[in-house]
Amino acid sequence: MINYNKIPIYKPSYELLTYFFVVLKNMKKEFKYSLCEDIRKNCFELLKNINKASIKREGKKEILEDAKVSLEYIQLGIRLLNDIKEIKLKQFLHIQKLIIDIDEQLNKWYNSIS
Repeated sequence: MINYNKIPIYKPSYELLTYFFVVLKNMKKEFKYSLCEDIRKNCFELLKNINKASIKREGKKEILEDAKVSLEYIQLGIRLLNDIKEIKLKQFLHIQKLIIDIDEQLNKWYNSIS
């Protein structure tokens, strides 16, 4: 079993997912079951890819590239929700902070692989 405390990127990624569930509570149905569902799925994909990359010995770069794609989709969806005023500015800024943290850690991890 993996000790998630030893994977620094896991904490902000998990926080992103849990915080997004809080944001979802007040979302209109027309967004909750379409755009928000895509964002939620990409949050899970991000966590799964982080988990895979921490376990696998081979193919980590490809897995981390998949994680980066998931993060880009999350960021795009969140930006859209902000632009159409479906999330509060405070929520948007908190999510953006998490995304920036995750992105920086993903890039460091990716670049550390030879």
